[in-house]
Amino acid sequence: MLIELSHAVCPNHLVKAWIARQLENWVRAPLRRSLGRDRAPGFPWVALALAGSVLATAVATGVFAHEISPVVAGRGSFGWPALRAGRWWTLGTSFLLTRDWFMATTMPACLFLAISLYERRAGHGRAFWVAATGHVTGSVIVAVGAGAVGWSGQPVLVQAAQNMDYGASMAIAAALGALASRNGDRRFRILVFAIAVLALPLHHQMADWGHIVAVPTGYLIDRVRRLRPSLALFGVLAAVTAVLTSFGPAAVDATADTLRFGDTASGVSSQPGRPHGTVADFTYEASMLQHRPETAQVYLPPGSPGRRPVIVFLHDLPGTSNDWLAGASAAQVLDDQARAGALGWSVAVFASFDGFADPAAGWLDTPGQRTLASVAHDLIPALARQFPDRVDPATIAVVGVGRGADGALALPRDDRHVGYVVALDPTAGSSGQPGRLSVLLERSAGGDWARWRSELPNALRWLGSQGFGAPARIPRTKA
Repeated sequence: MLIELSHAVCPNHLVKAWIARQLENWVRAPLRRSLGRDRAPGFPWVALALAGSVLATAVATGVFAHEISPVVAGRGSFGWPALRAGRWWTLGTSFLLTRDWFMATTMPACLFLAISLYERRAGHGRAFWVAATGHVTGSVIVAVGAGAVGWSGQPVLVQAAQNMDYGASMAIAAALGALASRNGDRRFRILVFAIAVLALPLHHQMADWGHIVAVPTGYLIDRVRRLRPSLALFGVLAAVTAVLTSFGPAAVDATADTLRFGDTASGVSSQPGRPHGTVADFTYEASMLQHRPETAQVYLPPGSPGRRPVIVFLHDLPGTSNDWLAGASAAQVLDDQARAGALGWSVAVFASFDGFADPAAGWLDTPGQRTLASVAHDLIPALARQFPDRVDPATIAVVGVGRGADGALALPRDDRHVGYVVALDPTAGSSGQPGRLSVLLERSAGGDWARWRSELPNALRWLGSQGFGAPARIPRTKA
């Protein structure tokens, strides 16, 4: 079939002969020689089942008539954001999804071809193992690695870290890697690995990084053919995947915090016997950001249930929501100011930036990446739904530092309930909307977390002095 295709692509007889010869030497001959080397070929049931599941999902999601729904794509895709949100099950759903009629047509065909070629040579069990490990292990390793390099702040690496992907191409890549091992032909092996490497600069999506992991993973699985070593390898790969899925995000974040802030405590007050708030992770679906999973952290004040005002904290870039806890001890500062009566007990939510489309835009809204709109219309409503007896979404203050201060000054345009703004060292020239807001704006030659940590208590006392939340002991002053 490949030779007939070459005739249609190029009518020149000399070129056709050369293409046919290369296809024979690099593809057909190695595959033909490997067939039946270890076992009689059987019907490729695994390949049929996997390809059929992708095709059935395409029919169910209607992608032959229109592109996949953003809701289905956002909820079913896998990547670093999904891993941080604990949505491990998207490892399965991401395998089944396709984007449009072209992907729904070509993906099952390529999946069946690659896996069936290997399955007829190695058997059903090993074929399934190669496909599943290539997709699952490859996806997890790439997601954790992308999350780690995303801390560099380089736009292309930030986008790689925030990329959410779907499709079965990593299973295809693993099957080709295993096939390269099985037939033992050097030219076919070079061809498979070259395609995996060259796809990265040409396309640079998450799946392309995954191919670099999936191809050698499939190759390694096939090389280990004796039963006991194969079981040992399976155990190692399964353990690595489970550990990275369960502890990878926390390890990456903790390492980044240690490198940036040292061994600083990020929890709440450690003073026993005194009232203090609690900090918990909070996951929600961002409908304004293509229904992607987002992870924030929320500080809940102590005491009996009661609706409290909300302070939204926006970090500098690059960074995460945990910067406020590790870099500024925000939870402890909130405890101290509330116990001193300078600021009433308040709910605090530490938002996390997602630069999946345009990292350079920072917190500001851009086409296809409405970050601040998501804070106003996704994060705060989700917080109110999660804690209906604790959160008052009608009384909001926002505190931002650096690039986060730019977002703090702009957030009132997206949420009319924002009445108080603290902006420390914004990079933009805006001064907010002082006619409607109470605004504390401070600029310096250069800000960092050491400076912002020292300024946070005064900023919270200023909020209390402006009447934010419960009555404070400090009298009101003019904004």
